[in-house]
Amino acid sequence: MNNFLKRIALLILILTIVVLTACSADSESGEALQNFTPSDNMTKLVVVTNRFCFDADYEEALNRFNQKLKDLGKDYYVSLEIINNLPENEKNSKNLLTSYSEKYQSAVAQMKKDNNQADILTMANIDNSSGYSDCDYFYLDDLLFPLDDYLSSDNYSALRNTISKKEWNVANRNGKTILIPTSSLSAEGRGWEVDSASLKRLGINETDLQNDIWKILENTELKDIKIYSDSMAENYQSGSGEPLPPYNAQSYYDLLTSCVGVKFDGTEAKAINIFKDEYMEKSMNAVYKLSSLEDSDLLLYPTTVVNPQITKIGENTYIPIDGKTYLSGDLCGLGVASWSENKEYAFDLISELNTNKELALLLNYGIEGQNYTINSNGSIAVSDSQFENYKNPYYIFSNRSILPADDLIIASEDLSTSKLSPICGFIFDNSNVKDEIENTNNVLLKYRENLFIGEGDYDTLKEKFLSELDAAGIEKIVIEANSQISAWKEAL
Repeated sequence: MNNFLKRIALLILILTIVVLTACSADSESGEALQNFTPSDNMTKLVVVTNRFCFDADYEEALNRFNQKLKDLGKDYYVSLEIINNLPENEKNSKNLLTSYSEKYQSAVAQMKKDNNQADILTMANIDNSSGYSDCDYFYLDDLLFPLDDYLSSDNYSALRNTISKKEWNVANRNGKTILIPTSSLSAEGRGWEVDSASLKRLGINETDLQNDIWKILENTELKDIKIYSDSMAENYQSGSGEPLPPYNAQSYYDLLTSCVGVKFDGTEAKAINIFKDEYMEKSMNAVYKLSSLEDSDLLLYPTTVVNPQITKIGENTYIPIDGKTYLSGDLCGLGVASWSENKEYAFDLISELNTNKELALLLNYGIEGQNYTINSNGSIAVSDSQFENYKNPYYIFSNRSILPADDLIIASEDLSTSKLSPICGFIFDNSNVKDEIENTNNVLLKYRENLFIGEGDYDTLKEKFLSELDAAGIEKIVIEANSQISAWKEAL
């Protein structure tokens, strides 16, 4: 009996040791999983963002991020206020576009109305559902605090060195710097993405495609090979749900609405009906021809490129149309909420996110070895499970210049020769023409179903399309826009 009890006691002892050892190992390996404990003197900063750019699985990375702030001797730590702005498979009833931006903007405005804590607002131009980019909406609704005094302070020279003067100027809206760009502004030119392997197989050189698309279609030698196919004719939308007919030809303009924009290469900042412009008319005709061709062998479709030279990435070749490089007025960034009670801490955090690589990596990509790895060439490789959580190329928490290279982003080699849009810094207040904008957007949606995918008689469709835009009130939008642009220029 005594031997039996001894064996039981020995077994219990062994089990206890095993459990304690496991707990100890878990404690060591899972240290970062424990909740971060702020010091008594640390102030909570609320960073407002949305689920489109940052999903719910972030606790461990955020704990490590806050611990790093504590180690740096900061008197604040970060809490994320995540606004769920996913469209949940429904379409916005007014303009038939997904509502990422509109939901996010409305929710932030409600936070101010309810006086809920918000210190830093993340901003982007996710879709066209609201009519405004986040930055413009937040500025017009008095949701952003001017940052000029902070930027001019000697304490933040490192931040000024990280952000180029060109970025700083673009972030200046109507005389007030109200956000810090979180992506190094990349110059955008118009281009076509081509499968290089198919080009070689067909005996076509990249230089054969160094023309505008309508010139390519008029080239009998190339046309007879029937190399053209339209990859998006069945579903003529971009990934965000925004209709972009005819594709990236709209990138030629700084758009105020889907149908009204300012030409990037114009000598004066003048709003126009872009669908009556020579470039857009040629593009519409070219896309119509492209869409109606059959027996295509080569994938050829428009894309935005950032290098004015031919650029090869893997099997893809990026080819600009006009050789010009522009900077648009839309950008993503971080701003300080106008009702924040912690503005100095908020700006200090923005500065750290734009100058401290370790902090930037944690908040943008998560934990190395768990959420991402560094490739041999220094670029980031994010695990599939974390792709949506920690890798959105259009919406980041830190200036891209301090982050590792991103395979999805083609950084321009030299922005010094790029041209700013003539309306960089201008914000179009569309409150007087909301009905006209909705009406013209609906006309555009209607005609993308046939005019832009090669179905029906082109000349007849184009004439009806332009006539319906006139009836929808596009000229009123143009007049209103030019009136505001003139007043803005006089005030500069």
